[in-house]
Amino acid sequence: EVLFVSSNSWDALGATWFGFKSFWVNRQGLPFETLGPRPSYSGSSLRDILPLL
Repeated sequence: EVLFVSSNSWDALGATWFGFKSFWVNRQGLPFETLGPRPSYSGSSLRDILPLL
């Protein structure tokens, strides 16, 4: 299994386009890019990933 993790929304978007589950670390509370699919998960800290592992 793969979970792609990035603090850049466009990287998470690209991973989602290619079929990976993705997690966007949105530390600044920014709105997501409207260019395509939303990431599978998002959170404000890497700690938010722990329940997924």
